[in-house]
Amino acid sequence: MSALSFSVDLERALEVGGRLGAVVLEGAVERAVIDPDGRYPLASVRKVVTLGGYALAVSSGACDPARPVPISEIDRWHWPGTDGGAHERARSWWAETGNVQPGREPSVSLRSVALAMIRFSDSAAADYLLYRIGEEYVPRFIQRIGMTAQDLIRPALGEFRAWHRSPEQWLTMSPAERTRTARKFAMTDESPLDAMPVDEATQRRCAAVGCQGTAREWGRLMATLATGTGLPLDAGGIMREALERPAAPGDDGRFGAKAGDLPGILSFAGYVRARGAGAPDAAVAMFLSGLDRDRLHRMSAALPQTPTQLLELAEVLAAR
Repeated sequence: MSALSFSVDLERALEVGGRLGAVVLEGAVERAVIDPDGRYPLASVRKVVTLGGYALAVSSGACDPARPVPISEIDRWHWPGTDGGAHERARSWWAETGNVQPGREPSVSLRSVALAMIRFSDSAAADYLLYRIGEEYVPRFIQRIGMTAQDLIRPALGEFRAWHRSPEQWLTMSPAERTRTARKFAMTDESPLDAMPVDEATQRRCAAVGCQGTAREWGRLMATLATGTGLPLDAGGIMREALERPAAPGDDGRFGAKAGDLPGILSFAGYVRARGAGAPDAAVAMFLSGLDRDRLHRMSAALPQTPTQLLELAEVLAAR
């Protein structure tokens, strides 16, 4: 990540009406806050909450991570062309790593579904998990972490169908109504309306009222995952396994993160832990809205991929 170019893009985005909510924490103490309690659309960052629900379900014994899941049951939640090829990459990864279990119906383990949800941002995997454990364990995770401003997670399939079928109604609904509508649409069959094109302006308006949360709550969640406190030990381990990237030579600590984008929306939440020389853990939550297409593309490509880059982003935000 070029901290300078990212900072320039960020400044110009805000000058032309973009919104920023961000929190930087060091050692679980807030170092910088920018509109920390404002509500922002999360895009794919919300999948971390579904991961948390899954982790609690496994920890409680309600889910067996080795349970085979027919790939056809995951495919049922896939809408081609809406995820940038994430589901296809997940399927290739399952095959290449030997995760596919042969049989009359090829299957993968529930653990592999959860990993694909985060590592490839596979919305079909996320919606399947939400269907399996969402009604009980996702709200339980939200409550346990203390995310009082967090919307309930809704299936992406149903949300995108709402954009096609009834966008103007979608824009006027309350968050709870959107969740109910997305769940209903996700369980229905395809409709001819789903094939109708949705212009970019409508997509931006619909994305802007997507599943929302606050930078303060997400920053604290990342700090919690960095310290390993606040969750059962095995649940925290499940979340870290999915979120953390393989360490590279020269890395200062372990890096875990999830990012996401939708038309006009960019989101990021991550942490660095286990740093050398007694350096404190660091956590960052950053949510942006109102971005034009080109700037969104540049800033998305520049999001942190290493511990050093996360610390650079923290400096950019702290300098504002």
